[in-house]
Amino acid sequence: MVAARWLTDWPVSPRYPLYTRANAGEVMPDPASPLAWTLVWEPGVVMGWWDSFFVTGTFDESEIRPQDTIGMFGGYLYINGTTARLFGARAPGLTAEMVDLVYFGEHPDVPAYVPEPWHENEAATARLGAWMGSVLAATDLPELRDDRATALAVRTGRPDLTTLTDAELVERARSFTPLVRRLFCRHLAVTAAASVGPGVLQAVAAALGDPAIALRLVSSVGDVDSAEPSQALWELSREVRASADLTAIFDRALRSGSGFEAVPAELRASTAPASLVLRDAFGRFLDAYGSRGPNEWDLRSETWETRPALALALLDRMRLQADDDAPRLRNALRAADREATTDRVALALAGQPEALAQFRSGLRSAHLHLAGRERTKTNIIRVMHEQRMAIRELGARHGYPLTAVTMLLADELD
Repeated sequence: MVAARWLTDWPVSPRYPLYTRANAGEVMPDPASPLAWTLVWEPGVVMGWWDSFFVTGTFDESEIRPQDTIGMFGGYLYINGTTARLFGARAPGLTAEMVDLVYFGEHPDVPAYVPEPWHENEAATARLGAWMGSVLAATDLPELRDDRATALAVRTGRPDLTTLTDAELVERARSFTPLVRRLFCRHLAVTAAASVGPGVLQAVAAALGDPAIALRLVSSVGDVDSAEPSQALWELSREVRASADLTAIFDRALRSGSGFEAVPAELRASTAPASLVLRDAFGRFLDAYGSRGPNEWDLRSETWETRPALALALLDRMRLQADDDAPRLRNALRAADREATTDRVALALAGQPEALAQFRSGLRSAHLHLAGRERTKTNIIRVMHEQRMAIRELGARHGYPLTAVTMLLADELD
């Protein structure tokens, strides 16, 4: 009996046969839509993932094919655990078992790592060592600011999609895939780099006999792009909380059968000054952050721009919170604890100059790359959303919802 396959499924890699839904389930919790997989993931995300192996030096191109990078089984995304293990096996100071702990924890069903002769690669270890050294030495990531400017330009440069022809919409959606590839390569490289500094901090914390301090040392790292939407929503929630007119609109939404779907129309219809302020501010919020939403890595999914009720539901929950629950205040408390913990560790290492220098290097690297990782993700999601919006317009003008159009394969769009 032959097992049924979904139309986007891949075969299992014979050389890299271990796969996991760990972490992958957070990125793509549901089966990938055929269009997202064939328009964005296969030619963009997967190729960028493959490129990142050579940025870090884990592999050379003769060792691994793009189709070995990740897995697609039953429509679900899987991470290739074998390639992750080889990163640990080849990187100086790491082991395959350390990587297993990150992905699998203490799960009893995880097969033990069995090394094979080809797993050891002196050239790859040397490349990884040099790369890790550059990660620890970095003091800035200006390329991420350039990528952010590029992604923002893609969003602000969106034309009136209703004026484009069908062919132009398809070409617009396809035109961003090479950029997704480049941005995802950066994302994976920075994500890998974001493990180096925390690794140093974990070693320092273990040596001091308090492993828990490693997490406190990286708490509430500043300049994290992913925190901007929640902070912006919080400011909007204060407008609602301070206005009787807005409060009444949201209270009615809670009682109505349509929920928050009706709120935008009520704001447009209202002449109350607070409604005008919130309407304009919420419009700017959607312009800036409308690409975000649940399961945002799939073109099929609704986002805050395509379904504002998703963001308004979050805003409604925030409006019920007191002012002293502000994200900035909570972050400030965690940041103060982080700084106090940093000072305490530095004092404990004051008599060990080499260990203190290693600690400071690891701390700087952790802060830099953890914030950078969130920026790289935000950049990709913003660009992918422009592909979503083009496809959405294509479907809408022919009477098809986004969920129907994304059942097509990329080569069926024409």
